[in-house]
Amino acid sequence: MTGTLAVLITHQEPSAAATMLRYWIGVEDCDLLVAYGGPQRYFPEIDHEPKLFISGSRLRTRDHLREHQSFTELVRAVSAKIRGLPYSHIWLMEYDHLPVTRNTVRQIQSFAEAEGADVLGFQVKRLDNTHSPHYLSHTFDPEFHAFWSEVSRREDRAVVLSMIGTGSLWRREVFDEVAQYEEPTPIYLEIYLPTLAHHLGYRVRDFGEQNRFVSSLPKPYFNLAWAQEQGAWTIHPLKTAWEVDRISPLRHRVGRDQSFAPF
Repeated sequence: MTGTLAVLITHQEPSAAATMLRYWIGVEDCDLLVAYGGPQRYFPEIDHEPKLFISGSRLRTRDHLREHQSFTELVRAVSAKIRGLPYSHIWLMEYDHLPVTRNTVRQIQSFAEAEGADVLGFQVKRLDNTHSPHYLSHTFDPEFHAFWSEVSRREDRAVVLSMIGTGSLWRREVFDEVAQYEEPTPIYLEIYLPTLAHHLGYRVRDFGEQNRFVSSLPKPYFNLAWAQEQGAWTIHPLKTAWEVDRISPLRHRVGRDQSFAPF
């Protein structure tokens, strides 16, 4: 057992999931749990343990912002699954957000330690009193503001944060505490998770220079070889990477710097 549990969140068919697992086995310094949100009939065919079936409809949204996609059920299920196990960090990763090197975990954890981060997320922003559509879509709901005021341990109880939800690193203590809360009203996960962690008194920090490798929308030049060349730790989105024979497992590249390449 390692100190970090990577949670691979996927809804893909078993053949694609098998390709993911062959790739992820090359990532060092973490154990892997599959959180499956695809059709229940496929779940027995996911050839990996540990695994969880996430049944809630709010993981399975199409218009994520309008439907307020949620990881609340997932976080609660993972926290319960690993109760009593000595993981110090939880690394949430959606299926199309890929680690680029074998030592990605060490790179991320070193950065988190230097930042003093309890939660490390991509493109962390403060949204309150802005025209962000993510923020404005919630402001009409009085329960949204009342919740932060009720749970906050901060002097400023109006702060609302966001981060891209495809990949984040959590200290176990924070993850487990967030898992104890229920959403008072549907709140989009990219707001709910960082804002709740912040108001519980934890330090939410940004990935800094690594943000350029993570986008909400596809970019034509995004691929694993480019990302490794540019010094990325992870890359998103690569939605078609798991098509059969499109990707090889991470393996060691012999060289003076002993770095790792995806091919």
